[in-house]
Amino acid sequence: MQAKFLKNVFIFAVLAIMLASSALTHAQMTTCEEALVKGPPNKKQIDKLRKDAGSGVGKAQYELGCLYRWGAGVNRDFAMALQWFMKAADQDEPAARHEMAEMYQQSGGKRQIRQVAEKLEHQAGEGDADAQFSLAMMLISGLGTERNEAAAVSWFEKSARQGNINAKARLAGMYARGQGVEKDLDKAFQLGKEAADKGHVMAMLNMGRMYEVGISIPQDIEMAKHYYRRAAEKGNRVAEMLLTILERNDSQKEPGSEKNR
Repeated sequence: MQAKFLKNVFIFAVLAIMLASSALTHAQMTTCEEALVKGPPNKKQIDKLRKDAGSGVGKAQYELGCLYRWGAGVNRDFAMALQWFMKAADQDEPAARHEMAEMYQQSGGKRQIRQVAEKLEHQAGEGDADAQFSLAMMLISGLGTERNEAAAVSWFEKSARQGNINAKARLAGMYARGQGVEKDLDKAFQLGKEAADKGHVMAMLNMGRMYEVGISIPQDIEMAKHYYRRAAEKGNRVAEMLLTILERNDSQKEPGSEKNR
C-alpha cells in the first residue's frame, strides 16, 4: 500500500511539472485581447459565462475577468476583474495569473489592488460570500494586504458556510495540507466532495485523486474515474490524462489483453 501511495505521489509530481511548464507557455500566448478578438459578447453569452463561472468553471471565470478588465459587454471594473481572475487562478488557469500580474504591474496597479482589498474587507464584514472568498484569496497570497493564512481560513469558512463552492474547494485543500489550520483529511474530503458535486472543476480533480489513492476513504477506482471524467468534460487536461491512465490500466487487466497473454 505504501509503495502504491508513493507511486501515485510520483505520478502527481510529474504531472504537476508538466502542467507548470505548459502553463508558462500558455500564459505567454493567451491574453484577454486574444480572448476578446471577436468583439464583445452579447447578453446571452455573458449570462452563460456568469452561470458557468459561478459554478466553478475556471475558463469561464477567466473570460469573465477579461470582460470586466476591458469593459467588453459590461462596465469596466478593476475590482470585479481581479476577483474573477483570482477565482480562475485558483482553478489553475495560467492566463488568469498572467492577467493579475499585468494588473499589478500597470500604472497605479498596486494602489488599486490595495483599494480592492480594503473594499472587500468592508463587504466581507457585511456578509458578502463572494467578497469573503476574494478577501481570503488576497490574504493567502499577500496580494494587496499582509499575508495571513489563519485569517484566510476564517474568511473561507464564513464564505463556505454560505454555500460558496470556490471557498469550499479552497478550504478542502487547506485542511488536506494543514495550511493555516490543523490538518483534517475527513474535513477535506467532506468539503471537497460538496464543491465537486456542485461542479467545481479542481475539486473534481482532487476528489478523483483521493478516491484513486484512498486518502481518508477506501480506494475506489471507479469513483476516481467518475470524478476525473467530469473534470475532463469541463476541459481539465490533468484529469483527462489521469483518466486515460486508469482506463489503460483497466484494459490491460482484461482477460485476453496482450499483457495477460
